[in-house]
Amino acid sequence: MTQKKILLLRGENTSLAQISGRLSDSFRGVQVTPVSAEELLQAGTLNDQVQALVLPGIVGDDSPYSTLLGARGNQVIRDYVTGGGVFVGVCAGAYYACREIRYDPPWLAHPKTSRPGLDFFNGLAAGPVGHAALKGDHSWYSDCTIVPVSFAGADGQAVVVGIAYGNGPVLKSFNAAAADDAINVIAHYADSDLPAVATRHIGAGLAVFMGVLPYIGHDRAMSGHVVPALAEINNKLALHEPERQVLWDRIVSTIKTHNINLGRATPYLIGKPR
Repeated sequence: MTQKKILLLRGENTSLAQISGRLSDSFRGVQVTPVSAEELLQAGTLNDQVQALVLPGIVGDDSPYSTLLGARGNQVIRDYVTGGGVFVGVCAGAYYACREIRYDPPWLAHPKTSRPGLDFFNGLAAGPVGHAALKGDHSWYSDCTIVPVSFAGADGQAVVVGIAYGNGPVLKSFNAAAADDAINVIAHYADSDLPAVATRHIGAGLAVFMGVLPYIGHDRAMSGHVVPALAEINNKLALHEPERQVLWDRIVSTIKTHNINLGRATPYLIGKPR
């Protein structure tokens, strides 16, 4: 049997460890593999055994994705997704997947704006969320804080939960009324009611946009960590862990269901999140 995989694009300042570990726990029987841009662009890398391609968040303000991918990389990714694949953009990866980017943190003299060209969302990725903007250093957790996010619970009632956040985008549609531009919002930023986690069908495939970091949860082993900032955010996340797990499981289930419906995975193989 050919190995099912989830591929994570790696670059100079991409943050892989936390999301890689969580994906490995959540997708039984699937190999979570970092790949370089060169490997990604090789013919046959993005095949129908790839359950998802992930563009993860980064450390700092300088996204490497335009340099790593460019027009050729965008086309390779678009061909994979329109053919049935799953794209997951996290933080910087979610910015990159949108038509326009406006990154305007208070510590930069001028906003960074661009049109990357992947265009999975016909809208603006704007960020960071003003009150939650936090300038970081070389450590993955240094710019992390917690923001309130709202999603529908099993009973249909709104659940508000604190989710880790690292200067990710708010999604603002250019034409939300157009059927071709419609997105499915999984979670909103509770303070603004704008999308924080959303999906959109791209041809036969699926794009997932995450402005927040729901894969980062409480870890008992880090409660007394020698780095105060890391221990502090970990202890705060403990208050939200059950609801965070529900939101993460919903995202995982969306990816699994898509692959099952296309015959790219079986329920037995990928199992339930652990």
